[in-house]
Amino acid sequence: MTKHTSRDSVWDHALRLAVNKERFNVQRMRNIITETMSDRTVRDTLNTMVDRGWLSKESPHSNEWIPGPRISDKKVDQSPPIEEAIEPTSVSDITTPSHLNEGEIYSGVVSEFSSDEALIQLDNGHVNLGPIDRAAVGEKVEFENVGWNWGRCISEEYIYESYSLPRDTSITAESTTSSESTTSSESTSQTHGFSGGVSKANGMNGLLNNYNTDS
Repeated sequence: MTKHTSRDSVWDHALRLAVNKERFNVQRMRNIITETMSDRTVRDTLNTMVDRGWLSKESPHSNEWIPGPRISDKKVDQSPPIEEAIEPTSVSDITTPSHLNEGEIYSGVVSEFSSDEALIQLDNGHVNLGPIDRAAVGEKVEFENVGWNWGRCISEEYIYESYSLPRDTSITAESTTSSESTTSSESTSQTHGFSGGVSKANGMNGLLNNYNTDS
């Protein structure tokens, strides 16, 4: 099954606008797409379409895109070519995980496994793909960056049906722990409040009893 990414969505909507002879900017594209992605990723995708001739800009510094030469003179299929829309960026020139953009598709060679988790080595750090097939060692795979040095492998020949990242599990566990901690704190607070109320009531009863006795 083909993996569609946020870049595909930008490509698709940009192509539709261009076919309708409309001009647009990054903000308008962000208002159209439903996926969460950075302005940089949107802009990079649109500029890739400029390089391919699907879009154009009136000047290099313009913040608006218009139909390119491949659209201006003929009607085209409005569905983006998959092989062009999801071409991954190689990590060969990326030195550290902080240079990866969340939601962007990359490709890299799996260098080793550590605790059953596949690693793609960078000059300063690595990308963790989690538990994929060990046959991937030495092979180029594609992955989507999901935050910092975590990548979700999308090369189907190396992933299992139950494939998930330890990062996803830890986030769920942290959320559950936090919820349980909050509930426990509220329960303890209510218990202390009730105990305090009982103590005050007992104290008042004692005073009344002493008063009646003295009388």
